[in-house]
Amino acid sequence: MGRHNSNSSEVIMRKFLLFLLTGIVLLHAEEADEEGLRILNAVPRGSIESLSQANMILVVFSEPMVPLSAITGEVSFPLEIEPPIEGKLRWLGTMMLAFEPADSLPYATEFRVRVPAGVRSVRGHELREDYVWTFSTPAPKLIFSIPCDQESLVDIKRPIFLFFNQPMDSTRADRYIKLLESGRRPVKYTLRYLSPDPRGEDWEWIRDFSRGYMYWWDLSRRHLPRFINDYRKFTREEIQENLRKRVFVLYPEKPLEKSTSYEVKIEKGIRGVEGNLPGVSTFFYFRTYNRFEFRGIEQVETRDQSGKLISEGERQSPDRPIRFVFSNPVNSALLALSLTFDPPVEIPDYYRTADRNRGSTRPSLDLKLLPDTLYRVTIPETLVDVYGNRLGKRVIFSFRTGDFNPDLLFKIGHGIVESYEPHRYPVELINFDSFRLQMARIYPDEVIPLFLSAEEAFDWIGSFFRNDFSPPGVTFLVDTVISPSLPRNRRYRYPLNLDLALQGDSAGIVLLQLPYRDGQWNERYRKALLQVTGLGASLKYSPADMVVYVNDLRTGRPLSGALVEVRDKSNRTLWSGESDGEGLVRAPGWAKLGINRPNSWRP
Repeated sequence: MGRHNSNSSEVIMRKFLLFLLTGIVLLHAEEADEEGLRILNAVPRGSIESLSQANMILVVFSEPMVPLSAITGEVSFPLEIEPPIEGKLRWLGTMMLAFEPADSLPYATEFRVRVPAGVRSVRGHELREDYVWTFSTPAPKLIFSIPCDQESLVDIKRPIFLFFNQPMDSTRADRYIKLLESGRRPVKYTLRYLSPDPRGEDWEWIRDFSRGYMYWWDLSRRHLPRFINDYRKFTREEIQENLRKRVFVLYPEKPLEKSTSYEVKIEKGIRGVEGNLPGVSTFFYFRTYNRFEFRGIEQVETRDQSGKLISEGERQSPDRPIRFVFSNPVNSALLALSLTFDPPVEIPDYYRTADRNRGSTRPSLDLKLLPDTLYRVTIPETLVDVYGNRLGKRVIFSFRTGDFNPDLLFKIGHGIVESYEPHRYPVELINFDSFRLQMARIYPDEVIPLFLSAEEAFDWIGSFFRNDFSPPGVTFLVDTVISPSLPRNRRYRYPLNLDLALQGDSAGIVLLQLPYRDGQWNERYRKALLQVTGLGASLKYSPADMVVYVNDLRTGRPLSGALVEVRDKSNRTLWSGESDGEGLVRAPGWAKLGINRPNSWRP
């Protein structure tokens, strides 16, 4: 099936065409023509895709046809067009003739254009033979349909919408439009134009289609005339004139069969309101929804640290959503409120206010389940799918949950650990028998190179999880496997001892990284850059000056005698000073120090 060309694309193509023809004119402008006047090119020709391609009919001659002073305004010229078109002629330069139709050309029409022999250029050269060419405006063509080609789970009561590229003739359309069941048996239907009333049933079907399958703006932008998307901006008459006759609505005489394939065939010969060229043949398939039934729950694969599958068979991971499988789409909120669990499961409140218009054949419910527990679930016979079909019988099934997925959490990024407290950094664990711990001591002179080498890792929060980080010149003093021996299915806070990296110092900077694999067997690298210190610092900077306030973290009091350095990317010390009795340090601004404007999104 075809697709609309956007107006902007058509404008660009027309400009490009004019540019190309102008180039042809320039290439031939100085050529001597010993054989007489010639026509170098003429457009449009052949079959065009849209009427806008025929907004101007252009003829390019091999030499000037009029003096430069005569190219303004409307002109007369023996250009013959059949069938006749109202419009005006003018010169675009001295060698290009343009005919501008007074109105859009009719669809599905072949035009014959003739420049008769005998016309003369300003040099006196004559066109020795008639120059004749033809072009045709778009023939009727299906550009979109509801349901779409190969769409499944189609409502058996929904009409079929056929969107064409031009106004169509409904008087004989049913001769060329066939609706076939299973590709063979004809299905009787009534055919009419789309209702012009946007509040009517036709439009409600279209809006329902857009809600269920794609964004409304995308549907209208790509496939439908603009009047569907912005119908409130136009009068009823404008909608009727510009859209109604482009859309056929097929209403089967009785509801379609469930679980059945249907074919819509558009045969060659279908006619539009204008012209006499036959339409393009095409076809599309769709399948109706199924008999409503429950088909089970879908298992989510979960693995342990070694990659072993730990959730299989009827084991459901307790910290992952339950995915139900139905033959037809079901609204997840209605499903959640219909279910009964034994032992009881709390249904989150957001299911009570969730959207009730959409559905899925695999609705997921995010519920708080207990580990290693046998659950008995009842689905009532009153549950309905999005088409209003009742399940019809009560379904009872059981499943057992497994262990929680292995998980490891701690605060990533930059952090402060107070030096006057135990030098510990907490990591939360659940179902981890062991994990790898890497720690490196970072000295002040290594901080700037560290940030530069780790620009990606410290700029993008996602890489705190996904990227291994081994900066040049930095050695992980600690690279060991820790086995905490914790009970299963409970989350514990485990302290990481930073003194292993500080090696007896009371303060310093530690790079921390924990490589591990999550429950989906994905590699993760949680990392943090931690400063163990008893000092706090607040900075206010500008191009003119900088002010740093240094205080004692334990007491909050200002701290005097604290050394403050300003360094550039080359790790050169540009300025240094000590805090005064009020804990303040005043330094030149970044512009005065020759530093580029700071990026507030980077550390």
